[in-house]
Amino acid sequence: MNSYGLGGKIFPIVGYINKYNNWDFNFGINKSKHLNNNQILELDKYGWEIGSHGFFHHPYTDMTSKEILNDLSYSKKYLEDLLSKEVKSFAVPFNIYNPIIFDLILESGYKVIFFNSFYKSDYVPHIDYLVQRKPIFKITSLKSIKNYFNGEKNNFTDKMIQFCANATIGLKHLLY
Repeated sequence: MNSYGLGGKIFPIVGYINKYNNWDFNFGINKSKHLNNNQILELDKYGWEIGSHGFFHHPYTDMTSKEILNDLSYSKKYLEDLLSKEVKSFAVPFNIYNPIIFDLILESGYKVIFFNSFYKSDYVPHIDYLVQRKPIFKITSLKSIKNYFNGEKNNFTDKMIQFCANATIGLKHLLY
C-alpha cells in the first residue's frame, strides 16, 4: 500500500500481539499469528494509524462496565507506551455495540469509534465520533474491496467472517 501512497488503519488486539489467533473458533481457517511489536512500529513509521481493538477481544455486551473500562484502558496504555504517542481510535470487538459501550469508550480517552455496519443489522448511528469501517483480512480479495467501494455490501467473505464471529460468541457462551 505504501508504494501506492496509501496508508491504513490497524486495530491490534493487544493481548494477542505476537500470538496465534486462538481467541475465536474459526474452524481451522485462520492459523495466523497476530502482529508483533516491531510490525506495529513499522506500520506506524509508514503513516498507518494504530488504534485498539481491546485487550482480550471479548464481546463488551457480556462484560460489566468496570471490566470494559479495564480492557479499554489496558489496551490504550500498552499501545501508547509502545508508540510513544496518543492512541485515538478504537474498533469495537465483535462489532456488538450500544450507546453505553460508546460512552465507556469515550470515557477511556478514545476520540473515534470504528464499527462495521454488517453485524446483525444495517443500523448505522449518525454520531460525529463514529466511523463505519471495512475490515480487510488475509482472505479478502481485491474484487471484494472494489465491490465494497462500489456500494456492494455483505459479500461472501464478510458473511463468512461474521459467521465465524457469531459462532465464537455462541460457542463461548455454551462452553464457558
